[in-house]
Amino acid sequence: MARKLQSHAAAPLWSRLPHELRYMVFEYLSSDESINAGETSQRLSDYAAICKEWQKFFEKETFRHLRLHQDDLENFERIVHSDRRDLVNHLWLRLELRNYDCNQCNERESDAEDREHNLLLTSAIWKLFRIMSPWTSCTKREALLTLELSAHSPSDSEHHFKELEARIDDTAYSSGIRGRKLQPRDDPQHHWVSAGRILNIPESTKERVTGSIQGLRFDRRASCARVLQSLPEVHVVDVLMIRRQFYRAFSVKDCLIPVIKALPQVRQIKYEPWRGVSTAHREKRDEQYKALFEFIGRSNRCQYLFLFEDFSDILNYSVHTTASRNSELGKVLARSTRDLKSINVAFAVDAIDFFDEFSAGQKATQDLRWRNLRTIALTSKLLNERSFGMVIHAAGRAALRMPKLQFMELWHVERGKACVFRYVISGEGYATVRVVRIFGPGLRLSTSIHGDICRSGITLWMVEASIITATSFTTYAWHFNL
Repeated sequence: MARKLQSHAAAPLWSRLPHELRYMVFEYLSSDESINAGETSQRLSDYAAICKEWQKFFEKETFRHLRLHQDDLENFERIVHSDRRDLVNHLWLRLELRNYDCNQCNERESDAEDREHNLLLTSAIWKLFRIMSPWTSCTKREALLTLELSAHSPSDSEHHFKELEARIDDTAYSSGIRGRKLQPRDDPQHHWVSAGRILNIPESTKERVTGSIQGLRFDRRASCARVLQSLPEVHVVDVLMIRRQFYRAFSVKDCLIPVIKALPQVRQIKYEPWRGVSTAHREKRDEQYKALFEFIGRSNRCQYLFLFEDFSDILNYSVHTTASRNSELGKVLARSTRDLKSINVAFAVDAIDFFDEFSAGQKATQDLRWRNLRTIALTSKLLNERSFGMVIHAAGRAALRMPKLQFMELWHVERGKACVFRYVISGEGYATVRVVRIFGPGLRLSTSIHGDICRSGITLWMVEASIITATSFTTYAWHFNL
């Protein structure tokens, strides 16, 4: 399809088309597969320059999702002004750290590199917040926007962690954009061979991509911080997001909490850190989780918490197989989230610790209630044949303190097996309990749990299968009116 008007004579022909047809053309051009392959911004900008009508439509697409390098901030301030601010729905500040070569790829970052990266982080975020702080007074937007933060070095995907190349351009807002396919490599110097990945990567090599044990943090010696004194407030952000796309860690105490404090309208925190690469890193990460949970409890600002701690055999094999859980974290999370509407925490805490006060033999204090909680999803290693009943009994007693609860999911997955316990109340007031066991020996509910569920009138569905589909859920689930 020709994408440019060939002459001024074509303009009258375009204007004579019905509005519906012109809109279909716009929709086609904005969803063109060749655009979604990676040329989105430039192509849409070209379309917006054709005429005022095209500009009005395509600027909405151009500015809806913005991805900023730290060097783009001056242009961002100059270009995104007045009504264009209302078009921004998702802003991704994608920090690029310094490059390194093979002489450094097996070494931890030096103190000088750590300082340089912290100064870069401070300058970029403080400048962005200074630019966006006036948006409150002049914006007419009805919905607030998502602010996403990430940091990586372009060299990360060129040495030991080539898997980053396949997802370096993945976004959180488009299913049409896909990372590049990772090609087979033969690079034994960087632990890659044609037959597969070599797992025994030195700890210092891992720390090159994850960064300092403290994580990226603000350095108030940065010139912008000295001038501004405090991080400017931004009133148009309601979602703060850090995805697990890259391995670089942010400090909770010295970066994320100050950022959240400067976002008075933030209601959702979506945080996907990677598990520490050593026991010391894991302990530091747990310390930071605790600080985040306690801050959420004090601030009464966040209503939705999504935290997913990712891990892999490459980065975390030793700490994943030897680390014991920090039971204190689950207890802190429980007490810090009493005012939230949604709690979704995977792998950072164990559900049995969240429900600790409701375990057999314990007596929960009266103030431990979740008055606003609608949905909760947690993981637990104890969802197995021996301990399943203990976890579910505790969760059931806790659910009595959640008067608005509509959805509870407890799950665990590891190689070769998985278990999901799901409790759902539909809009019509029907309740269903589904227990799914995938692979391995069948999970059996104890007589007491089975009886409690059946006596309550809640539907009980159990399935053991190697493949679970949406169709099988709807086929085998049935409902009783409570």
